[in-house]
Amino acid sequence: MSDIIVKSKLIDNNRIFIYLIATLVGFTLLYQLRPFLDDEQFMWISISVYVILPGLMAVFATFIAVKLHRQKNSHAKAFAIFALGATFWFIAEQIWQLYDHVWQGDPFPSEADIFYIASYPCYIQLVPILII
Repeated sequence: MSDIIVKSKLIDNNRIFIYLIATLVGFTLLYQLRPFLDDEQFMWISISVYVILPGLMAVFATFIAVKLHRQKNSHAKAFAIFALGATFWFIAEQIWQLYDHVWQGDPFPSEADIFYIASYPCYIQLVPILII
């Protein structure tokens, strides 16, 4: 009985992994259209990539962190730190997109840089946690 439960959870995790890979491959293929489109047309592709992918990463990392915390897993802290870094990166991308496409301003230096820089310590802190 427990083998059936384990296999069904494995299938669900594999399905999620396949959806994530398909999303990344899909956006990569969309980026290959860049030489054939002008800046106005390509803006619709780049905005979706800079909005959707960091958002998916932040939501998925938070979901895994909560799931591991409930299971009392030793890597729950690492995923929580990664989720925080992914959230900082997502906020930075959104601010950068606002400067670049909505406000038509120079996105460097901006408030987004604070969030980009804040995400790096979160990612660097993962190394000793995951090794131990």
